[in-house]
Amino acid sequence: MTDYEAFYDSTDLTLRENIVIRMESALLVLQQVITIAIERRLDCASVLQEIFNNVRILFLELTRRRETQTGSPCSNQAIYSLEMPKVERSGRPVNWGFVIHGGIDGFSRLIVYLHSSNNNRMETVTHLFRSATERYDWPSRVRSDHGGETVGVWQLMEEVRGPNRISFLAGTSVHNQRIEHLWRDVFCSVCHIFYYTFQAMEESGLLQRNNSLHKFVLHYIFTPRINKALQSFAALWNHHPMRTERHWSPFQM
Repeated sequence: MTDYEAFYDSTDLTLRENIVIRMESALLVLQQVITIAIERRLDCASVLQEIFNNVRILFLELTRRRETQTGSPCSNQAIYSLEMPKVERSGRPVNWGFVIHGGIDGFSRLIVYLHSSNNNRMETVTHLFRSATERYDWPSRVRSDHGGETVGVWQLMEEVRGPNRISFLAGTSVHNQRIEHLWRDVFCSVCHIFYYTFQAMEESGLLQRNNSLHKFVLHYIFTPRINKALQSFAALWNHHPMRTERHWSPFQM
């Protein structure tokens, strides 16, 4: 907190930006540590929660002041994640042509978009990301994998947030815990219904994944249904109380 106290009233936006980055990282780490401490019933859980609350208050106050100076209402947003889930059966990838794109706020765990498409093109991902920014404004940073479909997002972040700011972070998906947990929940709550339905259709001979007509009809019928289920899941997720966050919902945070 030394840097925060020293530069609390500083007008140097670069210094204030560095403090925000550190505090974002500290809050994410504290969230994970608190969850583990609660699960293991450690005595330090309450102390860690108090530290987290204090850091979060300082973080929100700093970003509120920065919002006043920069005019940006999304200063206190953390990281969006962009990824597509991979489901396997018998060690081989299963692909009926459906691609689910998702974005989740790394701090509040708010799902900013969740959508099924029939392609993984850059234009599709860029359009979904732009739609999310229109609703929730621009994030401070974006974390994604090295896929070429996110190049458009990288270009947008460079234009909006400026170059040489590390506004786009690329890395392996195994280090992107928020989105990996989201894909697990999405599959268990939504996708497994369609997955086993398509599997049964294949085994009964009603569906051939290599038949272009079958895939066209499959997408025509099921894409709207998948998206409706994903929207319902996202709405429920964004408003459900979280035990580790004093029963606040992602939308409230």
